[in-house]
Amino acid sequence: LSWYGLRGSNGVILVTTKLGRQGKAVINYTFDGSAATLNNKPKLLDAADYAREINKVRLAQNGNGAQPQPIFSDAEISAFQQNGGTDWVDAVYRTAYTQNHQVSVSGGSEKVTYLVSGAYLNQQGILINSAYDRYSIRANFKGEIVKWVSFGANLSTAKEKAKSSVCGGNTNYPANPIIAAPSFSPTIPIYDSVGNYSAAELRYANPTLWNPVASAKEPIINNGTIHNNINAYLEFKLLEGLTLKVTGGAILTNIDDYNFYNNKTFTGLAKNGSGNIFTDNNTYFQNSNILTYDKTINKSHFTITAVAEQKYTKDFNSAINASD
Repeated sequence: LSWYGLRGSNGVILVTTKLGRQGKAVINYTFDGSAATLNNKPKLLDAADYAREINKVRLAQNGNGAQPQPIFSDAEISAFQQNGGTDWVDAVYRTAYTQNHQVSVSGGSEKVTYLVSGAYLNQQGILINSAYDRYSIRANFKGEIVKWVSFGANLSTAKEKAKSSVCGGNTNYPANPIIAAPSFSPTIPIYDSVGNYSAAELRYANPTLWNPVASAKEPIINNGTIHNNINAYLEFKLLEGLTLKVTGGAILTNIDDYNFYNNKTFTGLAKNGSGNIFTDNNTYFQNSNILTYDKTINKSHFTITAVAEQKYTKDFNSAINASD
């Protein structure tokens, strides 16, 4: 453990740092992968059974005195029996794969030890059009300049990009593919005869629901973040029992989020397309100077510590929204 870091009690936190050992460089590489699927897929009627149930409901309606007519013919039901119709849950979910690569180089001499590592994570979401990517680099150094001066430095940086579909509590009900998929009629194909997304059937289905595949695939929702965390220190052994540790650290965070809804989406159609961009740049610097006197006199041990510290923070963000 090393006494340098940011934003802790009195401005200092305990940071655990991995370091190499004295000797030849050691190279390590690890890989792991996994797959994820939808658990407990809901059991729904196929198109043929759904059509039969719709016909039963229609034939039972005789409120105006007219002889009710079935919506689906026997030929249509037979065709559904052959092709199965549309499984909307299967259409919006997938088997999602994850891969994680990590590589590190560590080593050192009598004076300096080091560890440098990098990692790449690629994670698909089980909902189509969703994914997460992260690139990260970490470097840790510790050494001795002369017998009375030592140093340490830690750098970590990560670039993240999240791509998502429209879902969650703040999503308009008709446009949420997670809700719409099990509710959309299996008798309706994903695309109509001219290649456009099919709409809900007004005669027997919920007309407020939006095509689940369109809701999942068409929105462009990208959230990007870059994190940089830097810590360094110099430690001086001024006298026996008296040390001065000068630390410096910085946290730099850049957020870049944007989304766009075209006319094929529920949100975009109402506004003839809409989009927004949000950026946030946060900068935090800290310097701590810790003077410590540690002494044992006549079996009595005491430690005196004095700390002088300064901090600087700056945040800038902007948002742009556009629609017709």
